[in-house]
Amino acid sequence: MKEYLIKLAICSFLFSSAIYAKEKEQALPYEILVTGDVNEFAEANISDFSWLSGEWEFEASFSGQLMKGNASISKAVHGQMLGYSRGWSETGLIFNEILSYTQRGDSVEFRLKHFSYDLHGWEPADQPVKHPLLKIESDVFYFDTHTIVRENEDNYTLYLMTESNTGKKEYHVIPHRRVK
Repeated sequence: MKEYLIKLAICSFLFSSAIYAKEKEQALPYEILVTGDVNEFAEANISDFSWLSGEWEFEASFSGQLMKGNASISKAVHGQMLGYSRGWSETGLIFNEILSYTQRGDSVEFRLKHFSYDLHGWEPADQPVKHPLLKIESDVFYFDTHTIVRENEDNYTLYLMTESNTGKKEYHVIPHRRVK
């Protein structure tokens, strides 16, 4: 019984700290911008993202199911930080992605490519998904369709908007913690 109560308490904590918002009206604590919301991209240097370098893990409710995952992001070399991220549920893999934070002139762009379990690309071979940096505030980085909030050296939260094939938008809150 004690073991069951501990598991129940852990699940309650996970779900309370990993909110799944079906509608934007459910008021996320940070806005999620899209490219059309700004007239020009934010000025930044790849060094502004050096704190992201390392190993991360996350747990969140994603489309109604518990998702666990991890991410690995390299240190910047020649204006680029490369990484890999994946998420899974109890029933299987949700996503694999290769990602990069890349210096583009006086701004930074986030690019990624998704892959299936068998490493079949979701996007066309020569067309990564591109998310320019739209706005930057102290420890808050607004990219197209997602916002990254640096909580401290070992924690950040990803506020993400996804869109289904039918055009339905979903909003997700995904806390990340550094693996030491």
